[in-house]
Amino acid sequence: MARVISTAFCVALLAATAAAFAVTEGAKTELSPIFHTLRLVGTFSPHCGCDTRAAQFSFKLRKREHIRVWMERDGKRADTLVSGRTYAPGTVTLSFDGIVNGDVLPDGSYTPVVQLPHRTFKLPSTFELDTHAPSVVSAKASGRFLSFHVKYVLSEKAHAALLVDGTQVELTRFESAEGTLAWSGLLDGKPAKAGAHTLEVVAVDTAGNRSAPSRPMTVDLQHLALARSRIVVRPRERFGVGVISRSTTFAWRLNGGHGVQHGATLRLRAPKQPGTYHLYVTADGSAAKAVVVVHG
Repeated sequence: MARVISTAFCVALLAATAAAFAVTEGAKTELSPIFHTLRLVGTFSPHCGCDTRAAQFSFKLRKREHIRVWMERDGKRADTLVSGRTYAPGTVTLSFDGIVNGDVLPDGSYTPVVQLPHRTFKLPSTFELDTHAPSVVSAKASGRFLSFHVKYVLSEKAHAALLVDGTQVELTRFESAEGTLAWSGLLDGKPAKAGAHTLEVVAVDTAGNRSAPSRPMTVDLQHLALARSRIVVRPRERFGVGVISRSTTFAWRLNGGHGVQHGATLRLRAPKQPGTYHLYVTADGSAAKAVVVVHG
């Protein structure tokens, strides 16, 4: 009889253990009600007025849920995004601009927390509120005619924007503390008016904060220029002069003669008689000239 009781006890114990194991394994394989969390905009500034003016994130609900969502900083609630709302299964997208009751929250790291009726989740995404703009330490322009370069140094790694007469014409793809920007004389894809133009550099950080412009730099844009403004030759001597232009076709006039040439160098023969002559070159509505001095 004792042996039968012992056997029954062992069977019951094994059954209970198996049941407990099944419950434990079931809990382990239970799918999370929140999944597929995405950080769409991670670093932001409410001051920028751009696409990064607010943090943005999304997550998916496996079934219909009534949720509350807030942002935490250093373990304390900083702002409530959803005070209590029921969402259907699928994607929930939320934004956080860092402004509470009209005041901007302190710079720092913020983490979203999602509360369901039965569980609370701290999402694995951190968002950086950054309201401090970088600055331009130095900027120096070089170049002439229709090609200009600006070397710059910034206070920190950031994107650099080149402004021409207040219009942005270039923004670096990557962030760097120093580099070079270039301008080829175009505004909105068309040649800018010849003459003086003002170049400035602005630093733009990841959050979209923009620095004050650098000191203005003035350049003289010329769409057509000759490599030499004074050419000294002998009578009937052949000579060449470089032509700087977007066009590879240009017209010329010298001492009553005229013609059209192609390429980057104008090749001519000097007049027979000694004297001072004027060479005129035109292309795409622009003109340039040089003095040709013929010595006997």
